[in-house]
Amino acid sequence: IPVFGISFHLGLTGISLVLPPYGPLSTASGEPVQAGVKPLPKATFLATWLRFGYALAEPSPSGWRFTMKDEEGVAFASCQAEKRQVHCL
Repeated sequence: IPVFGISFHLGLTGISLVLPPYGPLSTASGEPVQAGVKPLPKATFLATWLRFGYALAEPSPSGWRFTMKDEEGVAFASCQAEKRQVHCL
């Protein structure tokens, strides 16, 4: 069953995943999707560890304060923008 370039094989022992033969930005034959744009390398594993978060921008007397928070709302970075300069803590 092809889904987004990854093949799922159903069998008696369960589901096995097969990596696609070519990387993103390539056709099924391995050629670039767009002339002059080199395809990305083929995937070497299927596990992807993702973490999501968001940035909160707040005005401050001297410019803007940006706080980056993880998916649980815990701040992990803070930056101050003032006069086209950004300083992060």
